[in-house]
Amino acid sequence: MVLNFWSIILIASAGQSVFLIFLLIFRPSSNKNALKLLVALLFILLLTTIHNLWYAGRIYYSYPAVSGFGRGLILTIGPLFYLYTRAITDGNFKLSWHQWLHAIPYLIGLGMVISQDSPSNMDEGLLIVDAFMTTGIKASYITIVRFALYIVHMLVYIFLSRRLISYIASDKSQYLIPIEKRSKWIKQLNLILGAIALIFLISLGDIFISGLYSYHSNFILTLLVSAFIYMVAYQAVAQDSSLLPGFGKKYGSVNIKADQKSSLLPALLGLLETEKIFLNPELKLGDVAARLHVQSHVLTSLINTQLGKSFFELLNQYRVQEFIEKANQPEYNHLSIFGIAQEVGYKSKSSFNTAFKKQMGVTPSQYLKNAD
Repeated sequence: MVLNFWSIILIASAGQSVFLIFLLIFRPSSNKNALKLLVALLFILLLTTIHNLWYAGRIYYSYPAVSGFGRGLILTIGPLFYLYTRAITDGNFKLSWHQWLHAIPYLIGLGMVISQDSPSNMDEGLLIVDAFMTTGIKASYITIVRFALYIVHMLVYIFLSRRLISYIASDKSQYLIPIEKRSKWIKQLNLILGAIALIFLISLGDIFISGLYSYHSNFILTLLVSAFIYMVAYQAVAQDSSLLPGFGKKYGSVNIKADQKSSLLPALLGLLETEKIFLNPELKLGDVAARLHVQSHVLTSLINTQLGKSFFELLNQYRVQEFIEKANQPEYNHLSIFGIAQEVGYKSKSSFNTAFKKQMGVTPSQYLKNAD
């Protein structure tokens, strides 16, 4: 095997894949479906990496008979990624036989590869591969169609996973591992898949212009696949909960009686809207719970389930609205923006700006400027 820049990267990437697969298999997980799909995805990436190493390291000289074994495997990445997305965002997701239908595009792609003309002997095959690795070989119609299939297929599954993320964003279930954290992780991986689709699109454009199909695009593909593997590796080693999150809920065992619930919520809203207790910058959850004569976890559960937000999100909602009201009153004109923010319960300028922009979509200064 020839050691060069690309083959070294591929060896490191393959080794990382093997390490990850064993690490995940032997690490306890509460989400078995996500574990199976992630391991399957890593195994496909491992095969893709070895396939590229076969060429970059010139291994095909020693074992030419199995060259090209990984062609078409790209068509399994999108489906596995989409199913993995479902497994970590949908608590009702289950693996079933009909999901094998996602393999149909791969079988079509494999059929295209098999149908292409094969060299008459091994020496001719080596010459073709050498040309493919250097100047390129003449691209057939089937090669062009296959690349187009790769692009469309990848984009379809990127779209499906993004649509799924948009859909579950409205899920107000208070999971121990928030939906937002899961969505952020999937979006990061989606960027790499989008880059892979872009590389195939550029390669297809190059084929149309030059009429030649070469290995050059595979070098960039190597880096992207390695980036995907190392992103998963970082999450796994750091034991990040977004990698294989379960669906345990916060305060799932808290049982609030119907009559208690019906009286607690109006009492809480009364404290916020009538007494404006949120103006106190030192206000804590325990203080409010004591006023309502309930335990803190009961109040937290009430706010989570009935209002769909956390205690601090609720405080910020009232504080921001109070800021807007005071900013429009002449008696507060002598105060700066942060001066008014302090009047409504904020101690930190950064926390005020963050809360305001999250709720209103613009900074406080932009909001007031637009209001003039």
